Amino acid sequence: MKSPESSPKHARILLLEDNKADAKLCFAELARAGFECDSEIVSTATDFIERVQTQRYDVILADFRLPDWTGLEAVQWLRSSGLTVPFILVTGTLGDELAIECIKAGANDYVLKDNLKRLPVVVERALEAHKVREERDRAESELRASEEQYRLLFEANPNPMWVYSTETLQFLAVNQTAVKQYGYSRREFLSMTVKDIRLPPQVPRFLEEHKKILDSLETYRQVWEHVKKDGSRIEVQISSAPILFRDHKARLVLAEDITDSLRAEAALRETTQNYQSVVEGAPFGILQTEPTRVSMANPALAAILGYESQAELQQLNLAINIYCSSIDCQQDLQKYKSGMGKVVDLEAKWKRKDGSPITVKCWGRAVPTGEGRPLKFVHITP
Repeated sequence: MKSPESSPKHARILLLEDNKADAKLCFAELARAGFECDSEIVSTATDFIERVQTQRYDVILADFRLPDWTGLEAVQWLRSSGLTVPFILVTGTLGDELAIECIKAGANDYVLKDNLKRLPVVVERALEAHKVREERDRAESELRASEEQYRLLFEANPNPMWVYSTETLQFLAVNQTAVKQYGYSRREFLSMTVKDIRLPPQVPRFLEEHKKILDSLETYRQVWEHVKKDGSRIEVQISSAPILFRDHKARLVLAEDITDSLRAEAALRETTQNYQSVVEGAPFGILQTEPTRVSMANPALAAILGYESQAELQQLNLAINIYCSSIDCQQDLQKYKSGMGKVVDLEAKWKRKDGSPITVKCWGRAVPTGEGRPLKFVHITP
């Protein structure tokens, strides 16, 4: 059950009135309509201002003609003070022109004293309108705070970000990182379209890709080449999602510069390919084990041991399948381990695929993997 304070029929009322009989009639009419009122009555401008500045009221009722003030002056002071509490004039007579002037000044409504039955309806309507307005103002305030948080996140992102119209492709907003990285001022960006940061030959492909995502609600990811203001090119990983921005259908874009990482990957691939070419073409055997499993062997070693291909050697156990004696294998492995990082020169007795023995000369090195286990790289000749 709701308490009187939370009931829509409960109200804390300040009445600006110098006629006690009229004040009594107002509150009687409200009580008859079911209102539970906490009421105060003042008759002078000084008392009115003091009460409003120190107390909270749900609604203010005021006569128009008072000894040292008018209802119009009261509502003008109230609104100029930034107070939005509902203000209703309760007066004997009020011409149309004066009534309009009071409404323009901020009065919510007026009731004539010879028709006080209308007062409860007007008060209830004013309270409901004020409640709606407060809820709207609160929502707008929360929205502004939320927008400010997102704006700060947008501006502070270490990657370039922008918003563009999906209809015109015009930049609608860019963050400071985009300005710094691409070399355009914010004003320049906002006069451009997203086509302007692409190479002309790539624009048709971009437009085709853009058509595909127009009605999609999913995040779009793709690597593109962009052009800075100075003409230099960068590779970027684009992530974009649809948003509504200032009533525009738009997409929010994050552009991560991956130029350096792509170059590093390309250099690593080239190094790996070069290394593989050296290993594959070496005239001597090369073996890699971890710790006793054969993880890599080259064609020369396969030929030395009588295997048809290096793939046959992979996954074999060094102690069981290659060494003639598992004890010799363990001793040699210990030599590699104790000489971690140094070349170990030794002679070993191995066996071919057909089981026949072979003596090999080994130059090997053990290197740490970072996982607590060493890798053995061995150069073998028969």
